[in-house]
Amino acid sequence: MTFRPGVIERIGMFDTALGAGTPAMDCEDTLAFTQVLITGGTIVYQPTALTHHYHRRDLEGLKEHMVSHGTGLAAAYTGLVLRRPTLIWPLLRLAPTALRELATRYTPSHRPRATTSRDTCARPTAEACSPARAPT
Repeated sequence: MTFRPGVIERIGMFDTALGAGTPAMDCEDTLAFTQVLITGGTIVYQPTALTHHYHRRDLEGLKEHMVSHGTGLAAAYTGLVLRRPTLIWPLLRLAPTALRELATRYTPSHRPRATTSRDTCARPTAEACSPARAPT
């Protein structure tokens, strides 16, 4: 991920309580993206960007990754809501969309389809936390 100069400062820097080596284990990037959207910023998905990412090669490694991501995500959003309690409502409005995605994308009968950058952008988060609707 790359940020324009000043963006990280505007959102209050990365949360050092999150990420690798912390009890939260993960999701400092997810929280940073969320804070960019809440403050009226834009996130751009660039599918041609090259990156190296380590993926676990066994079931135990996948389990560890899922636990760390779930722990970090819970910590990130709990901290966000504790700092800005009025954000709970826009976040809860995302639940039906998330549940619908889980029900359709992760069933045995679902066939993966080609995606575009429009499909993979955080549109529900952007809409729920847009400046016009974001609580202060």
